[in-house]
Amino acid sequence: MLSKKLLELFEQRARQTRPEKFKPSPSKEEILEFTQAHGIDLRDDHLQFLMKYGGGFIETYYGTNSFEDFKDYYLDPDEASVRLNNEQITPPGSTYFSFDPYGEATAINNKKGHLGDFYGADGIDNIHYCNIDSLLFCYYSDNYEFFKFFKSVDSKLLSKEIIENYKTKYRSYKIEEIYYFNSNFYYVNGNLILLSSNEYTTYSGGILDLI
Repeated sequence: MLSKKLLELFEQRARQTRPEKFKPSPSKEEILEFTQAHGIDLRDDHLQFLMKYGGGFIETYYGTNSFEDFKDYYLDPDEASVRLNNEQITPPGSTYFSFDPYGEATAINNKKGHLGDFYGADGIDNIHYCNIDSLLFCYYSDNYEFFKFFKSVDSKLLSKEIIENYKTKYRSYKIEEIYYFNSNFYYVNGNLILLSSNEYTTYSGGILDLI
């Protein structure tokens, strides 16, 4: 699967260029001991994420994706509500996930696996990332300079109509498993293409030469 291959290449390069980002993560036993003791539903992909990145890989001004921040949300809900603003809690059927790459507090839908912020009673149906891989893809692609992923990146603003035409043209090249914030990725002629609501970005070379 192309999305998994790209994520592997992202991680390999990140470990080479920024090894300090990969802090020690909690063990499976430590995570399950906490979640079971507090009656927290935890999907297997969420468990795997914490085991791999729970040392705090994604860092924002507001917080991280660390297991320590995860525990703080459940152990000190009053402090968490102030930090998350508007005193919101995760809606029924979801579990607190972490701060996303943009500093937004997100919850994961326990049945479907998509992630979104949880402002409002229907927060469980907010889909900002269609899965955890999409959140990681977002973080890696946004920080391409920091990790030195690509040889070149070119971005241009286009009208919505032109963007829709490209989506139609590239339909068969779409990476179906990755989606976030109205953004889709396509693998076209060895390049990674990002199409958002009004932007066309081409990523070339670097880790893409390893595919």
